[in-house]
Amino acid sequence: MSKVTKLKWACNICKFNDKNKSPTHINTTQKNNPVLNNTNENYQNLTESVNYMSEKFDSFEQKALDNFVEIIGVPEINDENCFDTVKLITGKLGVETTVKKAFRVPSKIKHKPRKLIAELSTNQCSNKIIINSRKQKPRGNNFHDNWGMEPIYVNSHLTFFNRNLLYKTKAFAREFGFKFVWFRESKIFMKKSEDQKAILIENETFLTNLK
Repeated sequence: MSKVTKLKWACNICKFNDKNKSPTHINTTQKNNPVLNNTNENYQNLTESVNYMSEKFDSFEQKALDNFVEIIGVPEINDENCFDTVKLITGKLGVETTVKKAFRVPSKIKHKPRKLIAELSTNQCSNKIIINSRKQKPRGNNFHDNWGMEPIYVNSHLTFFNRNLLYKTKAFAREFGFKFVWFRESKIFMKKSEDQKAILIENETFLTNLK
């Protein structure tokens, strides 16, 4: 079919010479297209919305763990009763509480005892046992003669998001001279010295902006 014949069958929009198409014309069309113009902005807004919802969901998840603690360094024994082990530890650390749940979780470090996770009766109890543990700095033999001299740590039980953020916050603190990093009331804080105001670390972007 000849070019002339093709043009007879083409629609009015298509009846133009291909030679008249120019990159400038195409670019101008794309530039004036609101859909194309808004693509990057929409993507950025969507990303921010997803991050916001993810952080919001994590805050609810962390709130549900308020009464939980993780106990690190306790030796494992055959036929262990985790409830009895946690009751022994809370008693020695001066906290009267009901142990609602107690179980072991896998450790990433080989040849180390698995962490103990325990749900206590209240958030006040979990906070108190963490504070007392940091003050006393106990070792295994402070609880049982057969537990050895390895230190025993009691920490807040964190979500994956907060555990990762706390790790990166500590790394940031070492690099940029911040002396204190801590987790309290489901939030991570950091400050350079005792007389300075604490900084709330909400996410990794916040750390990046502090550089």
